[in-house]
Amino acid sequence: MKVNELEGDALDRLVAKAEGTLGFHRIDRCDGDAFCSSCINCGLCGINDAIAAWDFGDPPVLGCDKVLSYSRLWEYAGPIIERERIKLSPGVAEWIADWMTDGRVEIGYGPTAMVAAMRCYVASKFGEELSI
Repeated sequence: MKVNELEGDALDRLVAKAEGTLGFHRIDRCDGDAFCSSCINCGLCGINDAIAAWDFGDPPVLGCDKVLSYSRLWEYAGPIIERERIKLSPGVAEWIADWMTDGRVEIGYGPTAMVAAMRCYVASKFGEELSI
């Protein structure tokens, strides 16, 4: 599959894989109370017996089947766009994102700036064609 055809959860899942967060719960510590904590991705709550042991010293907890909406929410896409220095430009019918380093260029296209940027980011990590 071509990266520039990815969208929605499939795109977000590959961004999470590139970020190294795929499958990990993203814990909101809820004012430091482990039992009040919950996963931002899937909503699993610290009161649940399965994860009642969450605490500040815990390593990342595996088992989350949801991913952040990287291609739909600026709060998740923005830091990646900034960190990776992805350039965004409005095209005639779609957004264009490009990333360049060491003479290598990746370009992503999409209906929104975030989709274009995340396609560009995924292509920079895994190439323009994927075996899914």
